[in-house]
Amino acid sequence: PALSMAVCATNPDIVYVGTAPRVTRTHIFRTTDGGESWTDVAGPLPDRHPLDIAVDPLNPSVVYVGYGGYGSGHVFKSTDAGESWSDRTGTLPDIPVTALLVDPLNSAVVYLGSDIGVCISTNGGGSWEPFNDGLPEAVLVSDLTMTPSNRTLRASTHGNSVFERKMPATLPGLTGIVPSGG
Repeated sequence: PALSMAVCATNPDIVYVGTAPRVTRTHIFRTTDGGESWTDVAGPLPDRHPLDIAVDPLNPSVVYVGYGGYGSGHVFKSTDAGESWSDRTGTLPDIPVTALLVDPLNSAVVYLGSDIGVCISTNGGGSWEPFNDGLPEAVLVSDLTMTPSNRTLRASTHGNSVFERKMPATLPGLTGIVPSGG
């Protein structure tokens, strides 16, 4: 059964779907023709639950997958539409990654939600830092969204409501200014 899905913001014919490991191993399927045909691009990815998928809104070849479970990587990135993957877990704790979001105005900025709050990468998943200022800490974050026009990040939590944070004009670790979008 399908567990996670991401649709490309600039081309709705590009869709990724992650399936749960039941009778067979986990799969990540990709379509580029609106679902007429599907390709399994899971390759060496973990055989665990893919809890979220995020497609870079500025580059549909860049995809992130967040995994549940324990004992191995939790964030994987592809820069070639799933043909190859790299583990971007880095120093994240060994906990499930439940939500992923690529900043709609700056592809270098990636947010993730987990069982203990929100983290941010300002270098495309190269490293991660806690990002809970104004957001919940030690709470399972089940989804992340951002409104580009007013740069508001929203974090949906399990049992603790929805939190939002207005994003600053600049972010630590970035050179230059993050576009305001409006």
